Amino acid sequence: MADNLRKNTALQNLVSLPTAVKNASVKENLVAFFQNKNDDVMCIATALRNTFAHGTFTAAGAGPTTKRSQKHIDELADAVLDLTDDIALECVAQLENELKG
Repeated sequence: MADNLRKNTALQNLVSLPTAVKNASVKENLVAFFQNKNDDVMCIATALRNTFAHGTFTAAGAGPTTKRSQKHIDELADAVLDLTDDIALECVAQLENELKG
C-alpha cells in the first residue's frame, strides 16, 4: 500500500501544498514517508484529514469573501469531517484486524 501511495504524484502534490498541512510532526512524517524512510500510511490519512479540517479545503482556505459564504463552507466541511472520521475509524479497525491476522 505504501509503495502505491508513493507513486501517486497528485496525492503527494496535494499533501505538500503549504496550506494543506500545518502540523509540523505530520509534515515531518510525510517527508519521511515520501523519502521511503517509513511505510506509515497513517500519515497520509492524517494529512488528508487535516487538509479538509484545518488546511486548504477549509472555509478560510477556500477564500470566501463574506461570513455567510464562509458559514456555508464550514457547514459542508463539518458534515464531510464527521463522515470522514467515521470512515477512517472503520478503516483503522479493519487494518488493525488484518495486521493481527
